[in-house]
Amino acid sequence: MFSKTAMLRRALFAASVVLASLSLCSPVSAAPHKHSMAEYAYLIGSWHCVANVPGKGAVHYSTAFQWKYPSHRAIDQLFRNPKAQADFMLAYDASSDSFKGIWIDSTGATGYWEDPGIENGGWTEYGYTINGAHQTPNTRAIFAGVTPRHYGFTFYSITSRTDPGKLLETDSCDKV
Repeated sequence: MFSKTAMLRRALFAASVVLASLSLCSPVSAAPHKHSMAEYAYLIGSWHCVANVPGKGAVHYSTAFQWKYPSHRAIDQLFRNPKAQADFMLAYDASSDSFKGIWIDSTGATGYWEDPGIENGGWTEYGYTINGAHQTPNTRAIFAGVTPRHYGFTFYSITSRTDPGKLLETDSCDKV
């Protein structure tokens, strides 16, 4: 178990990685952005989810999303299942026209992820662990069949972005 100080340091490091990559302004000559935080607005509220984990069966969990700031510049997600909880924050990075987020779980582990935004009812998200000053790709989540009241994803453990990965779970979430 990590001390509160160590957990805070890890969370602050994770936040600094994401914030350092987020652009607060973009050049006047930049191409128009095709994405915005508005495309994730449907997530706001409570969801019931079922994760089908190979060899373990179905695990039920809840998750809730809320706007983090009145300006709707970030979404905060609290995830809870019977054995763990985690907090995620998602923001839009105008410089790359993509979405980036950070997470910290109940063990003190931290990481970040990025995705290019919703296209054709889904997206692929890559997750990275943060270990000291190093970041390592560790997960790929493929979201498909996304609607305002449902989303599902398949979650893989990976060692690189080109690794096909090992299936970790398949989740299905419905708005409550």
